[in-house]
Amino acid sequence: MSGPRVIDWLLEEDQPAVRYWALVELLGGKERDPEVQEARRGISKRGWGRDLLALQGPKGFWERREPRNVKEWIDFLQFPPFRCTFWIGLVLSDLGLDATNPQVKRVADLIFTYKLRLGSPFNFFFEEPCISANAARMMTRFGFAEDRRVRKLFAWLLEDQREDGGWNCSQGT
Repeated sequence: MSGPRVIDWLLEEDQPAVRYWALVELLGGKERDPEVQEARRGISKRGWGRDLLALQGPKGFWERREPRNVKEWIDFLQFPPFRCTFWIGLVLSDLGLDATNPQVKRVADLIFTYKLRLGSPFNFFFEEPCISANAARMMTRFGFAEDRRVRKLFAWLLEDQREDGGWNCSQGT
């Protein structure tokens, strides 16, 4: 596929998230541009964004139920990987959704309540750096970069930088 054909394909309207990012990252579109705004508004209405939001439970999370014991509280919103609230929220943020969407706002509220509550032992401040960094990225993309809990998360990440300069999930990886 040649350059112009690839761009045309990326700009198709069936996946508004792809269209949005192509307009912004490849074609230099600005958030104030009507075409960019239209694509971003469409993310929750068509394609992957709509499909993921349709699976969200009535209480705002993707897990089957709320936790009932300490082990479940530790894992809540994070496991099973890639199918739970944290990971789906990360994908939603990567697609271009933010907390102006009520369903995404519920995800952010859950993360703030259960995983970024200062003083709680079940939070991202005790996680591996890759989890904490992904949480910081997600919450920033959701629009909470200046929230004190997100700022604290960034500060913690800087304090926890590995000797090799990275933030690997586990020592030795």
